[in-house]
Amino acid sequence: MAIRTSIEEVEVLARLGRSVSELQLKDLGWHRLRDIPEPERILQLMAKDLPMEFSALNSRGTPTNLSPAATPIIGCDGELVEISSRMMAR
Repeated sequence: MAIRTSIEEVEVLARLGRSVSELQLKDLGWHRLRDIPEPERILQLMAKDLPMEFSALNSRGTPTNLSPAATPIIGCDGELVEISSRMMAR
């Protein structure tokens, strides 16, 4: 992945004593983070002298096109039996 460099990034790299060619970004994908409503793309900065492996990212998961998990049906045992029997009859 190519690194696009801004003036702020050049300043940070200069303070670290690094050049852009020494660094890489590893794309960790889109994740849902607590207190942020929209998924965010997470990138890991990689360099030879930095750790390469970390524990799994503690996020609310990656976005999907699946609908949210259904809430449990409590106190509707009779209705569930009726629905199941109607579906089995088809």
